[in-house]
Amino acid sequence: MENTKGFYGFTCMSRQNYFQNLTQINIDMGEADRVIFGIFYPDGGCDAEMSMTWRILNDEEVPRFEVFSDAFELLKKEKVSRLIDDLTEDMTPDSFSQLLITHGFKDMSDNPLVDK
Repeated sequence: MENTKGFYGFTCMSRQNYFQNLTQINIDMGEADRVIFGIFYPDGGCDAEMSMTWRILNDEEVPRFEVFSDAFELLKKEKVSRLIDDLTEDMTPDSFSQLLITHGFKDMSDNPLVDK
């Protein structure tokens, strides 16, 4: 699964150039934002894709963790298990992105998070 040519990376939808075009679609689906992360390859493609989506529930943005089946093995890797240990209920897309960066993931968003 962990191809030596792959790297841990992520994109935050609200920091993508096309996000403004998706905003109403996301709201209609009950989504405020989404961070997609996993193992990416320089020439394109991804293995072990996971996402954290902020759903609108009772007028609050609540994070929801989703894992695709090809990422089940990745959950056992130390890098990802330490990340999971650091998850909190009150995470925002920016604080989750910063957590990913802290754990060695590369921000591949069109507008990468600037350290605050």
